[in-house]
Amino acid sequence: MPEKKKAQKKDHIILVIGDWFIDENWLVAKHNTYTSTHTGDVHYLIKHEKIGKRMTSLCGVPEILEALRSNLGKNYSFIGVGVWNIYDSDILRCILCPDEDGKRKQRLELMTPYTIKGLKEVTSNECPYTKSRCEYQPLLVNLASKEIGQECSTNHIIRIFEGYGGGQPHIASRIDWEIPSANLDYKDLEKTIRRKNIVGVVIEDHNKGTVTMATITKIIETLGEERIRKIKWYIRSKLDNPPWLEKLTKTLRNMSKRRNTKIRLRVVDNKLAMHKKGPRKWRYGMELGRASLEILGELTGDQMYKHGEPVNGKNLHTERIAILLDDNTVISKDKESCFNISDTYGPKQLINIGRTTRFFSDLIYQDIMNNYKGDFYTECYNALHCAFEWSRTASQAWNNEKLFFWGDFKA
Repeated sequence: MPEKKKAQKKDHIILVIGDWFIDENWLVAKHNTYTSTHTGDVHYLIKHEKIGKRMTSLCGVPEILEALRSNLGKNYSFIGVGVWNIYDSDILRCILCPDEDGKRKQRLELMTPYTIKGLKEVTSNECPYTKSRCEYQPLLVNLASKEIGQECSTNHIIRIFEGYGGGQPHIASRIDWEIPSANLDYKDLEKTIRRKNIVGVVIEDHNKGTVTMATITKIIETLGEERIRKIKWYIRSKLDNPPWLEKLTKTLRNMSKRRNTKIRLRVVDNKLAMHKKGPRKWRYGMELGRASLEILGELTGDQMYKHGEPVNGKNLHTERIAILLDDNTVISKDKESCFNISDTYGPKQLINIGRTTRFFSDLIYQDIMNNYKGDFYTECYNALHCAFEWSRTASQAWNNEKLFFWGDFKA
């Protein structure tokens, strides 16, 4: 992680908006015993060794808030915007509360399937651990309307890792707990950001209904032309050129008087790249392949050609683009320069979840701090290392578990 610079003014605010998730990663093995009945097609037994085993984590906007705050918290303030069940507001605030005297570990243990202590009430006035008045009051804006807020879901993703004997587990299935949100209410968002000194907007879009044309339109209208031109926009969307992204880029272009204002950074993951170009070879040795040059050009709004003739593209005007691939390599572009960062730190890890979010967060951090004077190659290199270490550390924690699968049992 690059060395931090001196603190900036605390009234500089970064708005982080998008989808919120709680992730759970379960380690299971097939189970077969005559004492269990009604087992269906497959009977699994959870194989975590301890009750307090870390199997729950934040994903999406809260993960970005956590990552940026840990690096920029002394320099900037943050506003987190999303959709969740209104009854979960206090517990989400509690989970996001900075670590203090090991309280974070206790907080995470509230969220384990092994016990029902997660039902313990958390109020906005008192810390459930210290019993003192809670001083952590983050600016969190729930877009769920008051009428439907108690019916909205706090989106939950469960990934089931299945193991055989002492072998490496693999992802057997994924379960999404979500009820699509509707009738979003922007009154609190409008009131919160209207007079704030917002210097950056981070959009994390997983196509779950938070980032829509209406959401982006409301942000643009509320911020106004003068502020929008000064803001750095950082975008990650799992959708292929959603309509709101085209609106945002056109707005930036139309509002620019002296220069062509662009989105500062867009990050794309391997799955979206494969969706756009299919199973392609991205590089030949140290040279970028044709598919890489095509997708980097398309995503930054460069002129597109077909059989030597120019064709009209989306013209999205993204200043920087970075694509994190599954083999822990990056292809990226900054203005007219394209990069192939293939100095890998190791093979794909067992737990690769959250890797792209960490990569995205670290690029934002480095760009804001400007430690490398805009050297995008170095920033991508550092962010790649950060992302790999995240997945390596998570995988190591699982590998250190004393796995006991049914096949290991000896009578």
